[in-house]
Amino acid sequence: MAEHNLKILFVGNMNAGKTSLLHRLCRDEVPETTVATIGFEYSGLTYTYPSKETIKFSIWDAGGMERFRSIVGMYYRGISMACIVVDNSDPDAESHVKYWIPESKRHTDAPLLLIVNKTDIERGEQYHPWLDISVEHDVCYVSGSAKEESQEVWMERLKPFLLAAGSSNATASTPSIHLDKQKGREEPCMSCCA
Repeated sequence: MAEHNLKILFVGNMNAGKTSLLHRLCRDEVPETTVATIGFEYSGLTYTYPSKETIKFSIWDAGGMERFRSIVGMYYRGISMACIVVDNSDPDAESHVKYWIPESKRHTDAPLLLIVNKTDIERGEQYHPWLDISVEHDVCYVSGSAKEESQEVWMERLKPFLLAAGSSNATASTPSIHLDKQKGREEPCMSCCA
């Protein structure tokens, strides 16, 4: 029965759904309304999968307002993984991601994961090429809705990434996380989990 201790940092623009995702993961609920995070919000969880792997993690939710960007850098220290959360319904989502990926890489060597949130919201004619963006920046991505999907669904979706990040903590080496570019799959794969 393996136990993994992780520090995860959520970054992204304001209204991307970082706080809702934190509430979904740690409390299995999402408040009807949330207020903008001032600075940082912190929460922790110990979660045991049916396969008996236990993940104990703390999530640091960075306020998405531009005025907090100058202090975000210090919170990258000691993280197991950085999650860049983006609102799929935001017409400017791609430009936000193209800011946060290099910014995160500038502060950490920890694995990065792009979390495309709010897939439950109708986007009209809008299309974001998340697979292309992920391949271009060599990061994996997952997508879903913090509002509509349960903690269990999210934890299963995140499991390979969390376990890989936990393994890198134990061995002091960062796993290689990448997309399977040959197969052109919409699903991310991780070489460290194969």
